[in-house]
Amino acid sequence: MKIGTAESKKGEITYGVITVGYTMGRFPIEIPIVIVEGVEDGPTLAVSGAVHGGELLGPMGIHEFLHHIDPQEVKGRIVLVPVANPGSFEFGMRSTPWDEVNLNRVGLGKADGGITEQIAYHFANEVVLQADALVDIHSGTADGFVFYTIYRAETEGVDPQVLEMSKKMAVAYGLQEIMGATPTRWAGGYMMDILRSGVPAITVEIGGGGDYFINGKQQIEMCAQGIKNVAILMGMMEGEIITELDEVTFWRGEAEIIAGSKGGLLRTDVQIGDFCPGGGVWGVLYNPYTGEEVERLITPIDCYQLASLHPWPSVRPGSALSVLGNKMGDGTVKVKSVLTDVPVRTGKAYKTRRD
Repeated sequence: MKIGTAESKKGEITYGVITVGYTMGRFPIEIPIVIVEGVEDGPTLAVSGAVHGGELLGPMGIHEFLHHIDPQEVKGRIVLVPVANPGSFEFGMRSTPWDEVNLNRVGLGKADGGITEQIAYHFANEVVLQADALVDIHSGTADGFVFYTIYRAETEGVDPQVLEMSKKMAVAYGLQEIMGATPTRWAGGYMMDILRSGVPAITVEIGGGGDYFINGKQQIEMCAQGIKNVAILMGMMEGEIITELDEVTFWRGEAEIIAGSKGGLLRTDVQIGDFCPGGGVWGVLYNPYTGEEVERLITPIDCYQLASLHPWPSVRPGSALSVLGNKMGDGTVKVKSVLTDVPVRTGKAYKTRRD
């Protein structure tokens, strides 16, 4: 397999780059590529991280997986892209610095488009659309905590078998919470175009925030285990799928809490798993200099606090602070009821709800 400068060989790990284009100052823009080529033929799994530059659990989880992988034990190929958006990563930005565009919002890109569109085009056409499945790993940043998997159950124009495989991948990855539908503001991500192109795909949102300083090692290990779990599901590796718990809960992300135009210091008593009545006070923003109340943040509907919070009290105007939702479809189900053809066991549980 040849991707950019990386040309893989059976039983080896190969490193290289895809040259996307150049900045205005003619600095090359390169996407790093790692190919783990097994000794036997099999499927191709693509895994990406750092689509948003400040979300570092993806690269760290990919490295953890890479440090423990033996190509001799792989069937097929695992293509790892630790940093999908190098410029965004370099400056710790959500968007690409050279055109201030979000890579997650330009679909499959354009070969002759702006820099972000060029990155998307090469990433999609040289990596993702050559694969049989994609795991795209995101995370919280220094001031945000997330812990769920997304599989886009309601994307129109997708082969039902692709959606079913995506659902199995989401369950196999191993996190307790799965978002089968996301808030409407999130529409337009490239994941939908990938699904419509026939590639099963999931987005993982894992870790970050102040919790990293307590459970960072476990966040990284779970990130790496999730990659292995999907490879086992696809028949690329031997072993057991290890999940957070023996059941998963499917959620519909229905609303967000977003700060108004003033920002301030946030106080909230809401924790992950709490029921939040519509019209109730989710939190309060205060003037950092006087302590006066600036804004009350109101829960828009009856819902539950999902595993997505802005735990740090300093809040900029317009910041997204929380994702809220309700159970979707079957709600809570046993992992083994979805993953019927592979060995599964429960590993060390990483609690995202209050005991």
